[in-house]
Amino acid sequence: MNTPRHQLRPSAPHHGEPLSLFEARWRDQVHAWLRDLGATEIEAARLTPLTLERALSRPEDLAGGKVQGVLKRAALDLFSAGLVQAALTGDSHATHRLLDAWQKEILRWCRWQCPRAMNHEDIAQDVMVAVLSRLHALREPERFRAWVWGITWRSVQARKRKAWFWRWVPGDLERRDSGGMDPDDAYASSERARAVQQVLDLMSPDHRQLLWLSYVEGQTRREMVALLGIPEGTLNRRLTAARRAFEQVARKHGLDTESDPPTSEVLHD
Repeated sequence: MNTPRHQLRPSAPHHGEPLSLFEARWRDQVHAWLRDLGATEIEAARLTPLTLERALSRPEDLAGGKVQGVLKRAALDLFSAGLVQAALTGDSHATHRLLDAWQKEILRWCRWQCPRAMNHEDIAQDVMVAVLSRLHALREPERFRAWVWGITWRSVQARKRKAWFWRWVPGDLERRDSGGMDPDDAYASSERARAVQQVLDLMSPDHRQLLWLSYVEGQTRREMVALLGIPEGTLNRRLTAARRAFEQVARKHGLDTESDPPTSEVLHD
């Protein structure tokens, strides 16, 4: 009888087991992960025991089959720490190594957060560009993971907000979203688009203005704040109200999205 695959993997320290045995069971795997991240043999040899030490400093985190995830995150964070410091001094080689190391993690985050209709690889590329362009402004290098997560989250939510409006208009979302079709052309090219325009015409001027600027013009929140002269928090609240109002008027007049209704995550970002 074959042993189940999950039983072949190392596990958390067993009750009463010397920590040295746990380290021995995971040492080779952690070393391999570090090498996959781009660490040299010397770097991997130095960081492997540090990774195990960090994980074992909070043994409660290793319960419930979480060992692999805890160790992988610790390995990535420790490998990144030195690269972040070097990148902040202008070391371009360290910057590229840092981005290479984080590419899979960013791609995984985007894939997890994106609806199937959205191209998570395109968004991950946007995140990588944002990290590269904003790295010089990082104030707390020790919070690099949280900083990258924030950029990823905001990038996905921005794409969802853009996608929300265009779900009411027919056509290939991926082609529109990737630049294959000009948004103005997509908007003007169909009967359904004219129905959307009729719904917009029935809305209050303030709501119509916000939806047009955000979804048709594609302006960023920063641009809209500057244009309208209102605080960002006020803008966010008004946009949420405008989206709800649009949905109510659209459905009242028999217009519905081509696919599933917008999720609460998009409506309450």
